Amino acid sequence: MDNNTDKNKFSEEQRHYIELLQDVINRMAGNSANCKTWLLTIVAAVITFTATKDLPKVVLLMLMGIDVLFYLLDVFYLYLERKFRLIERKFVAGQTPNKITMEDLLYSFGVKEEVSCCEKVSNYFKAVISFSTWPFYGGILVILLVFYYCL
Repeated sequence: MDNNTDKNKFSEEQRHYIELLQDVINRMAGNSANCKTWLLTIVAAVITFTATKDLPKVVLLMLMGIDVLFYLLDVFYLYLERKFRLIERKFVAGQTPNKITMEDLLYSFGVKEEVSCCEKVSNYFKAVISFSTWPFYGGILVILLVFYYCL
């Protein structure tokens, strides 16, 4: 397909909407990466500072709780990222309902789509078992458990 035909496929407002969706998707991916970075920093700092004083088991339990909380937050960001990718794909494929105006899209991002509760739970569960989350957080949890039982 010719590039000029591709460029004229969407209006300026539609391209702006797609750019906004891309910005949100990039922000969610960045937040997900920040969750991992912050967790590593917290775990390394706490273990380093308390290692000289016989690491109390309570501290390890707290770190395990923090690991789970960061995992759930990361899963939420992944869930939102996938949701916005789906919205973008539907929009680009022309599956957006005709009754929605560009103004509605720009202010709501189409997030309030009618989806069943079952579908929401299914999408969230897919994010929970995603390979980008559970090996990282599960690995840190295993390391903390090893520390916990070796002390």
